[in-house]
Amino acid sequence: DDLKYARATTSTGSSASDWTQIVTVDSTGPTGRHTSLAVVDGCPAISYQDYGNSNLKYARATTSTGANASDWTQLVTVDSTGNVGHYTSLVVVDGCPAISYYDDSNDDLKYARATTSTGSSASDWTQIVIVESTGDVGQYTSMAVINGCPMISYRDYTSSKVRFAAASTVTGSDSADWDCESPSSGAASGEYSSLAEVNGHAAASYYRNGTGDLRYAILF
Repeated sequence: DDLKYARATTSTGSSASDWTQIVTVDSTGPTGRHTSLAVVDGCPAISYQDYGNSNLKYARATTSTGANASDWTQLVTVDSTGNVGHYTSLVVVDGCPAISYYDDSNDDLKYARATTSTGSSASDWTQIVIVESTGDVGQYTSMAVINGCPMISYRDYTSSKVRFAAASTVTGSDSADWDCESPSSGAASGEYSSLAEVNGHAAASYYRNGTGDLRYAILF
């Protein structure tokens, strides 16, 4: 029931013997579900759920490798309101770490962004907003910076569709910044989404569970 981190000592990690840097990042209670890893201000960082307390947490190493457990001293609770922290996605938004995630208590898509480049203190995480609250929305989030602004793909469980939330500002720090829409139709879809910028456009891969297909959508 711990959060762990593994890093290879070679550029490819092609052999089991390369993976000697395996450390426990957080072992306080049952923790470490719904992880997402990113490089934040030059050091590895992880968003995850502390499922023992149903909180959204964030861990960042103080070294560029995070190769030792002692490197992971920056452990903060980002959101503890209700049962939160499911399906996290961590990216750097306008120079600061940001996390999209699902609020299971209220069935909402939420977004949190730190006001510092490291997010190393709980007091840094003052920008926490509800992105969408209509119906049961926000599972399987994936976030990326598209044309300079944060964007999130996720599942609308109520309508069984993949949805996209796009911020109109570079930070997305206000609920009013976000516009949400569903480009897909037909069979149930939107699980296990992954969002990226492809040739200047937002694109997502996802599972369409009505037909058992892998789907791809690009927004023009």
